[in-house]
This record gives sequence, structure tokens and C-alpha cells, in this order.
Amino acid sequence: MADQSVKHYVAVGETIEVHERLSGKVKNARKTGKKKIRAEFVTGDDFHHATGRWNKLDRDIDRENDRYREKIVDPLTGGVIRSVNELLSEHQGHGSAKKRK
Repeated sequence: MADQSVKHYVAVGETIEVHERLSGKVKNARKTGKKKIRAEFVTGDDFHHATGRWNKLDRDIDRENDRYREKIVDPLTGGVIRSVNELLSEHQGHGSAKKRK
């Protein structure tokens, strides 16, 4: 009697994307008992919810020198999506500082 066995093969594939981001803060020493933030930075991948795409973000907030810098670049085209370099005291109405409707 011949072997009538049937063999089935199943292939499964996955795609994994790796994104990285680094952020930090520079604080005063604890001499006064308060840890006042002097500067903040964020650099790396940033997901934009409205477009559903990943972009490259570089942001520096320098409270001592009253400076706000931000640059967002599309990694696929290399095009600059947003570039801001202004006084921190003039950087109003963005993020959590937006006025409620």
C-alpha cells in the first residue's frame, strides 16, 4: 500500500521597526534645596499622529539663555518639516500651553 500522507507548509512573516529617542534635563545643584531645570533636550524618532509617520526630531530648550530650538525632518525625503529658533519667552500657544476652545 502506497503512502498517502499529505504535507502542508505554512509560512509566517513579521516586520519589526526599531525607533530610538533620547531625552534629558540639566538641573541646578541642590544647594538651595530646589532642583531648577536649566535646559532640556530631545533627539531621535518622533511619531506624528496626524500623518501616521515617523520623523526625526531635535529639540533644545535653554531656559538660562531664553532659547527654543526645534527641527523636524522627514527621514524618507530629507525635507525639513518644521524649523524653529526663537526666544523661549516668545514660544507661546504650543503643546500644553494651547488655549482651550
